Amino acid sequence: MKVIVVGVDKTGQSLIKNLSNEKHDIVGVDTDAAQVQSVIEQYDVNGVVGNGCFSPILAEAGAADADLLIAVTDRDETNILCCLVGKSLGAHNLIAQVRNPDYYANFESMVGRLGIDRFVNLKAILAEHIARIIKTSADVNLNSFAGGRLEIAEIKIAADSKFCGKALSELRGNRKKDFLVVAIERGSEVIVPNGSAVLQAGDVLSVCARYQEQRDVFGYFGVAKHKIQSVLIVGSGDEAYYLASALLSEGLDVKIIGREWKQCEAIKSALPEANVICGDYTDKKVLDREGFGSMDAIVAMAPSEETNIVTSLYAKTKNVSK
Repeated sequence: MKVIVVGVDKTGQSLIKNLSNEKHDIVGVDTDAAQVQSVIEQYDVNGVVGNGCFSPILAEAGAADADLLIAVTDRDETNILCCLVGKSLGAHNLIAQVRNPDYYANFESMVGRLGIDRFVNLKAILAEHIARIIKTSADVNLNSFAGGRLEIAEIKIAADSKFCGKALSELRGNRKKDFLVVAIERGSEVIVPNGSAVLQAGDVLSVCARYQEQRDVFGYFGVAKHKIQSVLIVGSGDEAYYLASALLSEGLDVKIIGREWKQCEAIKSALPEANVICGDYTDKKVLDREGFGSMDAIVAMAPSEETNIVTSLYAKTKNVSK
């Protein structure tokens, strides 16, 4: 498959790396000659230096017979325009990365009008994943598929578990919990089980269930913690907006502390159910005043990784559960 990736910063490079491992014919396009040269040397792909919004540049990249064009620059408008230009040249499938909540919210109507096959919002995807982790109220690894309708959770069987020594058929006999154990990891061995498989202490079960039923499954296996109701988000960027929106839709109480007044006002306007505070989240006095230690969960989403780490460590000292 011939793939054109417009924008070869971190996101673009990650895409090119994964696609090159699958032996696709890849062309990277970017205005930064050094970055283009870097992906050419690292991943043995082709590259074109120039603005992907310009027809001659995309034509040189081979848009006329491209199976897929993915635009992942740091500007939403650029990504949309790249796809439109690529479509006019003959590219078959078009994907644009967008970050602006307004663009993302109007995805369906824009797809119909513009002919872009898919908008991808990495910040929204991240927020959705975090929201799922918060809602599980369990210390398990989760993977979603089938459009988020199904999840596979990795559940470890403790030494004192009531399931030790039981066959899977005994678990499946409980019709109130609709789930399927699709794999058992036992040491270095991975077992595809049948009903006669007997569970042992230390086994890690891959348990598939519907998203809305996972909490019941966690309770059945004894890994559920108390239900999370109150969440404090530190930071007021797009990630915070998407996460707050997802949590509010699940009926959780959400408070946001941000430093940027304009961002805070925008979230207040878009999500009136959220409690939005404009203040210095690096000041522990501000956090304590806003009930930092009484929250069920804290999510650090500030622009600074160092701030997020420090905030998370402070949450640990306050015995925040998640």
